[in-house]
Amino acid sequence: MLRSLTIALTIAAFAADATGQRRRGSKPKLENFTTRLGDFESKALGERDSVYRVFLPKGYDDKANKDTRYPLVIWLHGMWEDHDRFYTRGGAKVLDKLRGEDEIPEMVVVCANGSRSSFYINGAAKGTAYEDLIAKDLLEHCDETYRIKAEHTSRAIVGVSMGGYGALKIAFKHPQSFGVVAAHSAAILPRDPKKLDEAFPWLERWGGAQKAIGSIFGKEITTEKWNAENVLCIAEALEPKRLHGLKIYLDCGDADSYGFFAPNQELVKTLEKRKIKHTWRAVEGGQHGWRRGYNQEAIPNSLRFVAASFTVQRATSGLGGLFGTGAEDKKDPQRK
Repeated sequence: MLRSLTIALTIAAFAADATGQRRRGSKPKLENFTTRLGDFESKALGERDSVYRVFLPKGYDDKANKDTRYPLVIWLHGMWEDHDRFYTRGGAKVLDKLRGEDEIPEMVVVCANGSRSSFYINGAAKGTAYEDLIAKDLLEHCDETYRIKAEHTSRAIVGVSMGGYGALKIAFKHPQSFGVVAAHSAAILPRDPKKLDEAFPWLERWGGAQKAIGSIFGKEITTEKWNAENVLCIAEALEPKRLHGLKIYLDCGDADSYGFFAPNQELVKTLEKRKIKHTWRAVEGGQHGWRRGYNQEAIPNSLRFVAASFTVQRATSGLGGLFGTGAEDKKDPQRK
Protein backbone atom coordinates (compact mmCIF):
# COMPACT_ATOMS: atom_id res chain seq x y z
CA MET A 1 0.00 0.00 0.00
CA LEU A 2 2.85 2.37 0.83
CA ARG A 3 4.41 1.66 -2.56
CA SER A 4 1.09 2.41 -4.27
CA LEU A 5 0.78 5.69 -2.37
CA THR A 6 4.31 6.67 -3.37
CA ILE A 7 3.58 5.94 -7.01
CA ALA A 8 0.35 7.94 -6.83
CA LEU A 9 2.10 10.94 -5.30
CA THR A 10 4.83 10.76 -7.93
CA ILE A 11 2.26 10.69 -10.73
CA ALA A 12 0.45 13.63 -9.13
CA ALA A 13 3.70 15.59 -8.98
CA PHE A 14 4.39 14.98 -12.65
CA ALA A 15 0.81 15.88 -13.48
CA ALA A 16 1.17 19.13 -11.58
CA ASP A 17 4.27 19.94 -13.60
CA ALA A 18 2.53 19.01 -16.85
CA THR A 19 -0.49 21.19 -16.19
CA GLY A 20 1.69 23.98 -14.89
CA GLN A 21 -0.69 24.78 -12.04
CA ARG A 22 1.24 23.78 -8.96
CA ARG A 23 4.96 23.81 -9.56
CA ARG A 24 6.41 25.59 -12.52
CA GLY A 25 3.32 27.44 -13.63
CA SER A 26 2.29 27.96 -17.24
CA LYS A 27 4.19 29.52 -20.11
CA PRO A 28 2.05 32.35 -21.49
CA LYS A 29 1.63 33.13 -25.15
CA LEU A 30 3.47 36.38 -25.82
CA GLU A 31 2.33 38.89 -28.40
CA ASN A 32 4.90 41.66 -27.95
CA PHE A 33 8.04 39.70 -27.07
CA THR A 34 9.80 36.56 -28.14
CA THR A 35 11.70 34.49 -25.60
CA ARG A 36 14.49 31.95 -25.56
CA LEU A 37 17.09 30.45 -23.30
CA GLY A 38 20.72 31.46 -23.46
CA ASP A 39 23.95 30.58 -21.69
CA PHE A 40 27.52 31.74 -21.39
CA GLU A 41 30.74 30.72 -19.67
CA SER A 42 31.20 32.65 -16.45
CA LYS A 43 34.55 33.45 -14.87
CA ALA A 44 32.70 34.26 -11.65
CA LEU A 45 31.41 30.69 -11.52
CA GLY A 46 34.80 29.12 -12.17
CA GLU A 47 34.35 28.89 -15.95
CA ARG A 48 31.03 27.08 -15.54
CA ASP A 49 28.10 27.89 -17.82
CA SER A 50 25.36 30.16 -16.54
CA VAL A 51 21.91 29.89 -18.07
CA TYR A 52 19.36 32.70 -18.44
CA ARG A 53 16.10 33.51 -20.20
CA VAL A 54 15.87 36.54 -22.47
CA PHE A 55 12.79 38.39 -23.69
CA LEU A 56 13.33 40.30 -26.93
CA PRO A 57 10.96 42.88 -28.43
CA LYS A 58 8.77 41.57 -31.23
CA GLY A 59 10.57 42.42 -34.45
CA TYR A 60 14.01 42.41 -32.82
CA ASP A 61 15.34 40.07 -35.55
CA ASP A 62 13.69 41.95 -38.42
CA LYS A 63 16.09 43.37 -40.96
CA ALA A 64 14.46 46.78 -40.58
CA ASN A 65 15.55 46.88 -36.92
CA LYS A 66 19.12 45.67 -37.39
CA ASP A 67 20.55 48.99 -36.19
CA THR A 68 18.09 49.55 -33.34
CA ARG A 69 19.45 49.37 -29.80
CA TYR A 70 17.26 48.77 -26.77
CA PRO A 71 17.37 49.50 -23.04
CA LEU A 72 18.20 46.53 -20.81
CA VAL A 73 16.42 45.18 -17.74
CA ILE A 74 18.06 42.43 -15.69
CA TRP A 75 15.66 40.45 -13.46
CA LEU A 76 16.89 38.68 -10.32
CA HIS A 77 14.75 35.86 -8.93
CA GLY A 78 14.01 35.01 -5.31
CA MET A 79 15.25 32.27 -3.00
CA TRP A 80 14.76 28.67 -4.20
CA GLU A 81 13.78 30.03 -7.64
CA ASP A 82 15.53 30.19 -11.00
CA HIS A 83 15.74 32.08 -14.29
CA ASP A 84 12.35 30.73 -15.46
CA ARG A 85 10.20 31.72 -12.49
CA PHE A 86 9.43 35.16 -13.98
CA TYR A 87 8.31 33.43 -17.19
CA THR A 88 6.07 30.79 -15.68
CA ARG A 89 4.55 32.50 -12.64
CA GLY A 90 3.09 35.63 -14.19
CA GLY A 91 5.90 38.12 -14.73
CA ALA A 92 6.16 37.61 -18.48
CA LYS A 93 2.41 38.01 -18.88
CA VAL A 94 2.55 41.36 -17.07
CA LEU A 95 5.55 42.46 -19.15
CA ASP A 96 3.79 41.58 -22.40
CA LYS A 97 0.57 43.32 -21.39
CA LEU A 98 2.32 46.55 -20.41
CA ARG A 99 4.17 46.64 -23.72
CA GLY A 100 0.93 45.97 -25.61
CA GLU A 101 -0.68 48.92 -23.85
CA ASP A 102 2.40 51.08 -24.64
CA GLU A 103 3.07 51.69 -20.96
CA ILE A 104 6.67 50.60 -21.33
CA PRO A 105 9.04 50.97 -24.29
CA GLU A 106 10.57 48.11 -26.24
CA MET A 107 13.33 46.63 -24.10
CA VAL A 108 15.51 43.57 -23.68
CA VAL A 109 14.72 41.72 -20.44
CA VAL A 110 17.19 39.13 -19.14
CA CYS A 111 16.25 36.79 -16.29
CA ALA A 112 19.46 35.66 -14.62
CA ASN A 113 20.08 32.50 -12.62
CA GLY A 114 21.52 33.37 -9.22
CA SER A 115 21.36 29.87 -7.73
CA ARG A 116 18.94 28.89 -4.97
CA SER A 117 20.26 30.88 -2.01
CA SER A 118 23.27 32.94 -3.11
CA PHE A 119 21.79 36.34 -2.16
CA TYR A 120 23.85 37.48 -5.15
CA ILE A 121 26.93 37.62 -2.94
CA ASN A 122 30.49 36.75 -3.90
CA GLY A 123 30.66 33.60 -1.80
CA ALA A 124 33.65 32.20 0.03
CA ALA A 125 33.79 29.01 -2.05
CA LYS A 126 35.49 29.00 -5.44
CA GLY A 127 33.11 29.52 -8.32
CA THR A 128 30.38 31.21 -6.25
CA ALA A 129 30.96 34.88 -7.07
CA TYR A 130 27.32 35.68 -7.83
CA GLU A 131 27.66 39.45 -7.58
CA ASP A 132 30.37 39.35 -10.23
CA LEU A 133 28.24 36.97 -12.29
CA ILE A 134 25.59 39.69 -12.61
CA ALA A 135 27.58 42.92 -12.47
CA LYS A 136 30.40 41.76 -14.74
CA ASP A 137 29.96 38.52 -16.67
CA LEU A 138 26.27 38.82 -17.52
CA LEU A 139 26.53 42.48 -18.49
CA GLU A 140 29.53 41.75 -20.72
CA HIS A 141 27.67 38.86 -22.33
CA CYS A 142 24.62 41.03 -22.98
CA ASP A 143 26.82 43.72 -24.52
CA GLU A 144 28.40 41.19 -26.86
CA THR A 145 25.23 39.26 -27.70
CA TYR A 146 22.34 41.72 -27.90
CA ARG A 147 21.82 45.17 -29.32
CA ILE A 148 21.49 47.05 -26.06
CA LYS A 149 22.22 50.67 -25.33
CA ALA A 150 25.62 51.40 -23.87
CA GLU A 151 24.82 54.16 -21.39
CA HIS A 152 24.13 53.09 -17.81
CA THR A 153 20.98 55.23 -17.70
CA SER A 154 19.41 52.76 -20.13
CA ARG A 155 20.08 49.77 -17.89
CA ALA A 156 18.00 48.63 -14.93
CA ILE A 157 18.29 45.85 -12.39
CA VAL A 158 15.09 44.58 -10.78
CA GLY A 159 14.41 41.75 -8.35
CA VAL A 160 12.02 40.14 -5.91
CA SER A 161 12.71 38.89 -2.36
CA MET A 162 16.30 37.56 -2.42
CA GLY A 163 16.54 39.10 -5.89
CA GLY A 164 15.29 42.42 -4.54
CA TYR A 165 18.08 42.35 -2.00
CA GLY A 166 20.57 41.45 -4.73
CA ALA A 167 19.33 44.19 -7.05
CA LEU A 168 19.68 46.87 -4.37
CA LYS A 169 23.09 45.64 -3.26
CA ILE A 170 24.51 45.41 -6.77
CA ALA A 171 23.08 48.77 -7.86
CA PHE A 172 24.40 50.49 -4.73
CA LYS A 173 27.86 48.99 -5.29
CA HIS A 174 27.88 49.44 -9.08
CA PRO A 175 25.89 52.63 -9.82
CA GLN A 176 28.07 53.28 -12.85
CA SER A 177 26.58 50.13 -14.44
CA PHE A 178 22.87 50.68 -13.73
CA GLY A 179 20.76 53.81 -13.91
CA VAL A 180 17.70 52.26 -12.27
CA VAL A 181 17.06 49.74 -9.50
CA ALA A 182 13.73 48.35 -8.32
CA ALA A 183 13.05 45.84 -5.55
CA HIS A 184 9.90 44.00 -4.48
CA SER A 185 9.70 42.59 -0.94
CA ALA A 186 13.47 42.70 -0.60
CA ALA A 187 14.81 40.06 1.80
CA ILE A 188 16.92 42.47 3.85
CA LEU A 189 19.57 40.73 5.93
CA PRO A 190 19.90 41.83 9.59
CA ARG A 191 22.74 44.09 10.68
CA ASP A 192 24.07 41.43 13.03
CA PRO A 193 24.86 38.04 11.43
CA LYS A 194 24.21 36.36 14.79
CA LYS A 195 20.55 37.30 14.32
CA LEU A 196 20.16 35.45 11.03
CA ASP A 197 18.07 32.65 12.48
CA GLU A 198 15.92 35.18 14.34
CA ALA A 199 15.36 37.20 11.16
CA PHE A 200 14.69 34.14 8.96
CA PRO A 201 12.96 31.60 11.25
CA TRP A 202 11.17 30.02 8.28
CA LEU A 203 14.51 28.54 7.15
CA GLU A 204 14.52 26.19 10.11
CA ARG A 205 13.13 23.40 7.93
CA TRP A 206 16.29 23.63 5.80
CA GLY A 207 18.66 23.53 8.74
CA GLY A 208 18.41 27.18 9.77
CA ALA A 209 19.47 30.49 8.27
CA GLN A 210 23.05 30.14 9.44
CA LYS A 211 23.36 27.04 7.28
CA ALA A 212 21.35 28.26 4.29
CA ILE A 213 22.69 31.83 4.14
CA GLY A 214 25.60 32.07 6.56
CA SER A 215 27.47 29.32 4.70
CA ILE A 216 27.87 31.69 1.75
CA PHE A 217 30.33 33.67 3.85
CA GLY A 218 32.44 30.64 4.75
CA LYS A 219 33.13 28.90 8.04
CA GLU A 220 33.45 32.20 9.86
CA ILE A 221 31.51 35.38 9.10
CA THR A 222 33.80 38.37 9.55
CA THR A 223 32.34 41.78 10.38
CA GLU A 224 34.15 43.29 7.41
CA LYS A 225 32.70 40.83 4.90
CA TRP A 226 29.21 40.98 6.40
CA ASN A 227 29.09 44.79 6.33
CA ALA A 228 30.42 44.84 2.77
CA GLU A 229 27.53 42.65 1.60
CA ASN A 230 24.77 44.04 3.81
CA VAL A 231 22.36 46.44 2.10
CA LEU A 232 21.63 48.32 5.34
CA CYS A 233 25.33 48.87 6.01
CA ILE A 234 26.03 49.82 2.40
CA ALA A 235 23.15 52.33 2.44
CA GLU A 236 24.54 54.03 5.54
CA ALA A 237 27.66 54.98 3.60
CA LEU A 238 25.97 56.06 0.37
CA GLU A 239 26.67 59.53 -0.97
CA PRO A 240 24.10 60.96 -3.40
CA LYS A 241 26.79 62.38 -5.70
CA ARG A 242 28.46 58.98 -6.06
CA LEU A 243 25.28 57.25 -7.22
CA HIS A 244 25.52 58.71 -10.73
CA GLY A 245 21.84 59.68 -10.63
CA LEU A 246 20.66 56.17 -9.71
CA LYS A 247 16.85 56.00 -9.62
CA ILE A 248 15.58 53.82 -6.75
CA TYR A 249 12.22 52.13 -6.30
CA LEU A 250 11.17 49.65 -3.61
CA ASP A 251 7.93 48.26 -2.24
CA CYS A 252 6.82 45.75 0.35
CA GLY A 253 3.54 44.60 1.83
CA ASP A 254 2.86 45.26 5.51
CA ALA A 255 1.47 41.71 5.74
CA ASP A 256 4.61 40.14 4.25
CA SER A 257 4.62 36.56 5.52
CA TYR A 258 8.42 36.49 5.83
CA GLY A 259 8.62 39.62 7.96
CA PHE A 260 10.42 41.76 5.39
CA PHE A 261 8.27 44.86 5.86
CA ALA A 262 10.11 46.16 8.96
CA PRO A 263 13.65 45.82 7.52
CA ASN A 264 12.49 47.49 4.29
CA GLN A 265 11.18 50.39 6.36
CA GLU A 266 14.55 50.53 8.11
CA LEU A 267 16.30 50.76 4.74
CA VAL A 268 13.94 53.55 3.66
CA LYS A 269 14.71 55.51 6.83
CA THR A 270 18.41 55.13 6.11
CA LEU A 271 17.95 56.43 2.57
CA GLU A 272 16.01 59.39 3.93
CA LYS A 273 18.74 60.09 6.47
CA ARG A 274 21.36 60.00 3.72
CA LYS A 275 19.12 62.24 1.57
CA ILE A 276 19.05 59.63 -1.18
CA LYS A 277 16.09 60.19 -3.50
CA HIS A 278 13.86 57.16 -3.89
CA THR A 279 10.28 55.99 -4.27
CA TRP A 280 8.88 53.76 -1.53
CA ARG A 281 5.49 52.05 -1.59
CA ALA A 282 4.17 50.46 1.58
CA VAL A 283 1.36 48.20 0.43
CA GLU A 284 -1.43 47.79 2.94
CA GLY A 285 -2.39 44.12 3.21
CA GLY A 286 0.29 43.16 0.69
CA GLN A 287 1.71 39.69 1.23
CA HIS A 288 4.64 37.96 -0.47
CA GLY A 289 5.57 36.19 -3.65
CA TRP A 290 3.94 34.74 -6.74
CA ARG A 291 1.51 32.34 -5.11
CA ARG A 292 -0.40 35.09 -3.32
CA GLY A 293 -0.33 37.37 -6.35
CA TYR A 294 1.78 40.11 -4.80
CA ASN A 295 4.53 40.05 -7.43
CA GLN A 296 2.10 40.08 -10.34
CA GLU A 297 0.42 43.20 -8.95
CA ALA A 298 3.65 44.90 -7.94
CA ILE A 299 5.67 44.38 -11.12
CA PRO A 300 3.67 46.90 -13.21
CA ASN A 301 4.74 49.62 -10.78
CA SER A 302 8.43 48.82 -11.04
CA LEU A 303 8.32 48.45 -14.81
CA ARG A 304 6.52 51.77 -15.16
CA PHE A 305 9.14 53.31 -12.91
CA VAL A 306 11.89 51.82 -15.05
CA ALA A 307 10.16 53.03 -18.21
CA ALA A 308 9.80 56.53 -16.79
CA SER A 309 13.47 56.55 -15.91
CA PHE A 310 14.41 55.39 -19.42
CA THR A 311 12.13 57.92 -21.08
CA VAL A 312 12.03 61.34 -19.45
CA GLN A 313 8.73 62.40 -21.00
CA ARG A 314 6.95 59.48 -19.33
CA ALA A 315 8.03 60.73 -15.91
CA THR A 316 5.44 63.50 -15.93
CA SER A 317 2.48 61.33 -16.91
CA GLY A 318 0.54 60.38 -13.80
CA LEU A 319 3.60 59.51 -11.77
CA GLY A 320 3.79 62.35 -9.27
CA GLY A 321 6.76 62.31 -6.93
CA LEU A 322 8.49 59.68 -9.05
CA PHE A 323 11.97 60.89 -8.31
CA GLY A 324 11.23 62.28 -4.87
CA THR A 325 11.63 60.58 -1.52
CA GLY A 326 8.23 58.97 -1.79
CA ALA A 327 5.76 58.33 0.99
CA GLU A 328 3.94 55.40 2.48
CA ASP A 329 0.60 54.93 0.77
CA LYS A 330 -1.83 53.23 3.12
CA LYS A 331 -4.53 53.34 0.47
CA ASP A 332 -2.43 51.68 -2.18
CA PRO A 333 -4.42 50.17 -5.08
CA GLN A 334 -2.55 46.91 -4.52
CA ARG A 335 -4.36 46.43 -1.22
CA LYS A 336 -5.73 42.91 -0.90
